[in-house]
Amino acid sequence: MGVYNTKEWLMNHWDEPLEWMSKIDGISEREAISFYRYLQQHGMFAPSKRTRSTFEGLVQKKAWKEMERLFLKYKQLWNGPDIGIYLFPVQSNFSLFGDRPNKSGLALGDKMFLFLSPDIDKEQWEAVFVHEYHHCARMEKLEKREEEYRLLDSILFEGLAEFAVKEYVGEKWNPSWCKQYTSADIKKWWRSYVQDHLMLSKQNPVHDRILYGKGMLPSMLGYATGFAIVEECAKKWKKGTKEMLALPAETFLKEWNQ
Repeated sequence: MGVYNTKEWLMNHWDEPLEWMSKIDGISEREAISFYRYLQQHGMFAPSKRTRSTFEGLVQKKAWKEMERLFLKYKQLWNGPDIGIYLFPVQSNFSLFGDRPNKSGLALGDKMFLFLSPDIDKEQWEAVFVHEYHHCARMEKLEKREEEYRLLDSILFEGLAEFAVKEYVGEKWNPSWCKQYTSADIKKWWRSYVQDHLMLSKQNPVHDRILYGKGMLPSMLGYATGFAIVEECAKKWKKGTKEMLALPAETFLKEWNQ
């Protein structure tokens, strides 16, 4: 599959989001509107004069060609899955994690969405790609059904994805939450907020509250915890991303709790 020619879709149907959505594999006409709104929560643009400029900048910088290059690179490196990749302009001033402006992504198993701006370094493009494609690769290796994933899985998914960014793109391109908290902080919050909820499903609202650190919880708590766990285990095991890609979340937890 690889990178779909969403550039052509936008050139021909700029003001018609339902035209784009109808071309996405697995999305029915009935689902198109709700799916578009769902993607907007993760950074998908809405047509405007400003986002048209963003789109034109991506065309000028050959973003589609670059994403195809990255796809072939990491598919080979990780023996990764052959998925559909959909590139669109990012929302104006979009920021999901506070310190990762003008870029976002979403992995949905057999497909991946990237929302980018031409105004950021290509290393940041690669960081988003690596993070999201790592999710897809790990999902394929684990062979679990969507409904089987729990909070522990989500924590390790995010930690492993950012460890891959550190390994392949560089620590400079990790978000601040990777180093924001001390090991002592992580251990303390683990005992207080996390360890009793590891079997929560993604449908449980507490799952995302812990993962993203909402309300009174430390910001990005689950993400930061996952990264800390993976870093510590990788150091002990002397392993990198490829060696850890298919390891169950429980294997990391057992090592980290020793």
